[in-house]
Amino acid sequence: MAGRRRGNTAAEIVVVLVVAALLTASALPMYARYSAALAVNSARGDLKAFQSAVEAYYTEHLEVPHGAGEAVAEWTARYVGRYSYRRLGAHDYEFSTRAELGGVRLWIDETGVVGQSK
Repeated sequence: MAGRRRGNTAAEIVVVLVVAALLTASALPMYARYSAALAVNSARGDLKAFQSAVEAYYTEHLEVPHGAGEAVAEWTARYVGRYSYRRLGAHDYEFSTRAELGGVRLWIDETGVVGQSK
């Protein structure tokens, strides 16, 4: 018996695969929630940065910009696809997320408060 090698049985391998599948199945929903929260927090940060840029523009020109590109220097295709800018008047504006982030819509206006709706 000393020279005989013992390997894993099929039942042992199946048990290991089932345990791995259960762990993966329980981790995926947590990762999805984490990714959605990360996207919302990233969008909040972007909106705050946009609001600061518009406020700086307003300080210099005494009106809000007609387009986002006038105030936000790096207004690129990355932002155009995700955010929209509306000039509501000489002193009023709104940035908002164009696409929903996991069912959440975010916006910021001249008050600097980030609004959120589900």
